[in-house]
Amino acid sequence: MNRLALLIEDDAGIRKALSRLLPQQCGVVVLEAQSVREALAHQQHARELGLEPVVISDFDLHNGETGADVYHALGQPPRFVLHTGNATASIPGVPRVLKPNIDELVAQVRQWTL
Repeated sequence: MNRLALLIEDDAGIRKALSRLLPQQCGVVVLEAQSVREALAHQQHARELGLEPVVISDFDLHNGETGADVYHALGQPPRFVLHTGNATASIPGVPRVLKPNIDELVAQVRQWTL
């Protein structure tokens, strides 16, 4: 099973905390990104290795970018979860986990990686 996660989060504290927690709780290797551009670069590298990561994205990113921008730029990956504190943010057909619900996020990632 694919054990790679691509985390797009512009808050450094949250990004670092999830980058420590997800390997412990889900057994995944985490690639960190803060923007659409960085996410695309990581996705390309993963695909070159024959991997398709689970994608976890915040909704409200810097420079006006959103999780929806990430989702569409990455080609609408099937294993994509929106992890946001914005209760009104959504992407049709994409699961959403509201921050700070870590247990629900871990359960979603485990579902796709175990």
